[in-house]
Amino acid sequence: YSGGLIVDWSLDVGSAETRTSRILGQPVVGNGHLYFLDPDGRVIALSLEDRRSAWTRSVRPDGEDGGRGVGGGVALDGGTLFVSTGYGEVLALNAQNGDVQWRRRYGIPFRAAPTVHGARVYAGLMTDQTVALQRSDGSEIWLHEGALKQGPSMLNALPAAANDDVVIAPYSTGEIVAVRADNGREAWRVPLTEALQGAIQIEIEDVAGGPVIDADSVIAGGATGQLASFDLQTGALQWRVPLTIAHTPRVTGEWMYALTTEGEIVCLRRGTGNLRWRTNLADALGIDDDEDLSWAGLIIAGGKVLVAGSRRMVSLDPSDGSVLNSAAIQGDPASAPILADGTLYVLTREGAVVALN
Repeated sequence: YSGGLIVDWSLDVGSAETRTSRILGQPVVGNGHLYFLDPDGRVIALSLEDRRSAWTRSVRPDGEDGGRGVGGGVALDGGTLFVSTGYGEVLALNAQNGDVQWRRRYGIPFRAAPTVHGARVYAGLMTDQTVALQRSDGSEIWLHEGALKQGPSMLNALPAAANDDVVIAPYSTGEIVAVRADNGREAWRVPLTEALQGAIQIEIEDVAGGPVIDADSVIAGGATGQLASFDLQTGALQWRVPLTIAHTPRVTGEWMYALTTEGEIVCLRRGTGNLRWRTNLADALGIDDDEDLSWAGLIIAGGKVLVAGSRRMVSLDPSDGSVLNSAAIQGDPASAPILADGTLYVLTREGAVVALN
């Protein structure tokens, strides 16, 4: 991938967002298909070779109205697609044809896409609970209760992070909690609003960026305006920096990249949090101050920082943050882009998939 961005094709395949339904989960790519959950409660598999829908599976329970599927998402593991929904269910689908292998109903909307690790599937409920299910049949292994602060919330639509030993769950209280993967027992919890003393307190204290497990550390950001790193085993604070991040940070090598609520891309040293560079996207792209900007997320791929949002795809140099290329997109990206086989894919809020070469 050289950094050039050229729109190859765009295809309307899903439903557009509405006032009561939003696309919160990121698409996934595998097996020659792009999979996503649309706002009408349909899982759509798009054949990347044929550029057409290979199959569609409604995951909306009988009797439920369409257009209310806020929350949930998809995760792909081998030949199985795992789906969590705003209708309160987790399902396993055959990735080739969409056949339902199992489904488990909780009746409470799920916040975000499930997390699959090994033989377990983890998913977070809107009521600040995290469940662990058997990958093979969907039977419940454990359920962890958070401390719901102010009623059910979809603000924290972030997936958990997991490794062989622990699951890191973000909760709407502003806490991140480490739970033992095998039995659901709590190892530690960090209330970001207390651990990050000196941060400005605001009404919404949700964890703003999904947690990342990086070697022996956990990196997470809160709406208190701080990004921090914690010891994976104990939860002890390692470092903190005054940044309010909008999406899950990305770590590669010695560096971490994050998108802030101010529309800036920052590069920090992973071990210390020291700033390497900071780029204001609006300034770098020469965007007028009166344009309403909304950035959907970033990835690190092909040696570039790739950012989607505000009807654009932007490529930056990871060494200094300079803009390498920008391409206009028909539609507003709903999530971070995906890179597969030299092609970038982005799902728009209008229900289209855009491919860039």
